[in-house]
Amino acid sequence: MNIIRKAFTTLGGIFLAALLITALAPKAAHGIAAALVQVANTTANPVPISDVAPLQPFQGQSNAGDGAVTSARDQCSISIPSGKRLVVQSVSLEVEVTDSSSAVVLGEFTSATSSVAQPTNFYVAVPHMGISQFGISAFAMSQELHSYVDQALGCAVIFNKPNVDTLNCSVAGYLVDIP
Repeated sequence: MNIIRKAFTTLGGIFLAALLITALAPKAAHGIAAALVQVANTTANPVPISDVAPLQPFQGQSNAGDGAVTSARDQCSISIPSGKRLVVQSVSLEVEVTDSSSAVVLGEFTSATSSVAQPTNFYVAVPHMGISQFGISAFAMSQELHSYVDQALGCAVIFNKPNVDTLNCSVAGYLVDIP
C-alpha cells in the first residue's frame, strides 16, 4: 500500500510541476519569439503581396454538325478570351443522329495550353439516351472534369460510322488572369 501511495504522490508532484511550467513558460516564450521575429516592410526589402483577383465565372457552348458529316468524327471548339486561363470544372456533350444504327463510341475533350507542347485529351463515355418519336437517337453525358485551358477547349465525338445531325458541347468553370 505504501508503494502505491508513494507512486501517486510522486506522480502528483510531477503533474503540479508541469502545470506550473505550462502556466509560466508561454509568457516568457512569447517575449523571446517576439524579439527574434520582426517583419519590416521597407522599400529596400518589401513584404511580397499579391492581389487575388475575383474568380470570373465562365460558361461556353459550341455546336457543330448539320447532317452532312462525312467522317466518323465531329468536333467543335470553345475559345478562351485572350490573357485568361479557363479552369474547367464540368463538361457536357449532347449528340443527335438520324440513323439509329449509329453509335457514339466516345467523347473527347482536348485542352490546349501554351505551357504544354502537346494538348491533353480526356475521354468520356457518351451513353445512348433513347430514340425520339421522330427516329432521332440521342446521346448525352455530363461530367466533372478539372483541367486548365488557355487557348481553346476542343470537343469531339467519335462514331462507329459517319452520321451526325447535331453536336452540342458546353463547359462551365471560371477564368483567371494569366500572370
